[in-house]
Amino acid sequence: MTWTFKLGDVASPTSVTVQAFTVRQDAAVARFGNATATIVVDNDDGAWTPSSLGGSGTWASQDWLATGMWIDATINATTVPVFHGVVTNIQVDDNGYNSTVTLTAMSSWAVGGRSGRPQVYTDWSERSQQDTWEGVWTGEAGGMPLFWDTEFPHLGQSDDDKIFDFETVPDGSGDGDAMLIPTETVGLTAMDATNNYLMQSGPFVAYPTTIEANGTAVDHHVIVIGSHLTRDDRTVIDFAETPTGAELPIQKLESRFQTDQVVNETYVTPWYATDTSVDPDGPLDARTSSDATSLGKYGARTRSMSSTWTMTPSANFYPSLTTDWSQYLADFWTARYSDAYYTWDRLELSDIMLDTSNTSQMTAWRRLLDITTGLWAPIQITATPTNSDETVTESIITSRVITGQPGRVRVTLGLLPLGPNWSFVLNSSDFGVLDTDRLG
Repeated sequence: MTWTFKLGDVASPTSVTVQAFTVRQDAAVARFGNATATIVVDNDDGAWTPSSLGGSGTWASQDWLATGMWIDATINATTVPVFHGVVTNIQVDDNGYNSTVTLTAMSSWAVGGRSGRPQVYTDWSERSQQDTWEGVWTGEAGGMPLFWDTEFPHLGQSDDDKIFDFETVPDGSGDGDAMLIPTETVGLTAMDATNNYLMQSGPFVAYPTTIEANGTAVDHHVIVIGSHLTRDDRTVIDFAETPTGAELPIQKLESRFQTDQVVNETYVTPWYATDTSVDPDGPLDARTSSDATSLGKYGARTRSMSSTWTMTPSANFYPSLTTDWSQYLADFWTARYSDAYYTWDRLELSDIMLDTSNTSQMTAWRRLLDITTGLWAPIQITATPTNSDETVTESIITSRVITGQPGRVRVTLGLLPLGPNWSFVLNSSDFGVLDTDRLG
């Protein structure tokens, strides 16, 4: 297994040797995922010292804020992306005898998302979820301009493209659909519009993945999962304290009550609720949902959402719609998250625990490191707590921290219970279990 670290333009980045690195990535329901990385390089020869500090080496004149960073892992001759981003800071540590440089990078969606100026071009109009995402970030939705196009770093190319990798709705489950774009979303960045309105209106899980050259353009990819919360690739990664076959080893497990996600009372108010020029049958009352049993046990744990882009049909307002999507959103939270779970919260392992001759295990390790398959991924944990019986638990990876040095790497996974964070998949032995897996 080898690690590669590259900096520069997307078409021909330069490989560099690093002393240490850290990658942090996460995904969450109704919040756009974060991704950051740092690498530490030796600077005893002064190659990295910026020209503004007297440097004249290889990287002295590099325009760092226009520089990409790629961290990849090669396992059994197959290379997978671990982190792709854009450099946002350089720090030189120099005591007069030894010098190191720390480079920090963020996802291109965080960088580009700060520079956009979403402003609606047209009057309000119904759009699909996919059109809405494209409208916020590219300015086009179903062939109609809705927002200003958001410029991303070109990284040496002549143009940039935002690529939305949408996960499909699994057979047997459901998903929200129609959205209504407001007439004014002025003064917000694209990321503000996404987190404040779009992410909560699905709700969605979305997180950045890769940056790739594509002809004269650079493609910035993001995975987008609708309210079904389910990946197209449903391969389960297995973990065990005494691994066999494709199971990955466990170094440390931590558990806790998963109360952060508990929601037993919701209020949803679309942005046009009091605007009768949009809905002549208004004003529209907030859509509500609650779980009396959960309220009695845990007290009120309320989620209130205003100015959502959800659609609620009426006699004179999109009467052809058969679903009240505002009510759908309210019910989503209480149906899935009204229970509290005591389950695994964090799992740690390191590469020195792996059997490199075990091809099946190394394939699972590669899947775990790959940003396109190793986040919001289903896993199964087989463990025996002290003086207890063996348990087999299904969880989902919601965050990961990869840290260390090439050749000795530790991975720490943040976990949530799979049940409320996945959906029923027809004819699936893993995810199609009645009375266990969620419908919709």
